Amino acid sequence: MGLPSADHVTDGLVVTSDEMGCGTRGCWRALTVHPPEGTSPEQLIAAWDVEEGCAAQSWIDRRPVCTGYSVEGDAVIVSLEYERIPR
Repeated sequence: MGLPSADHVTDGLVVTSDEMGCGTRGCWRALTVHPPEGTSPEQLIAAWDVEEGCAAQSWIDRRPVCTGYSVEGDAVIVSLEYERIPR
């Protein structure tokens, strides 16, 4: 099962939930991440250098990886999805 790695966004952060699954279009992962003390969820999202949306991983691997963020209370929900079918 090809799942997006959580390593990109979790370095030094507390992950309280890591949900994974696959469907007909691809596999997904949803992480609930808590920012360091003194940092708001919005500041954490701004510090990541990854925009929301979908992009191919490389010129060889054309499968899109879609990234999205949402704020729930003091946590950030990060959604990562591999799509099997290139756009």
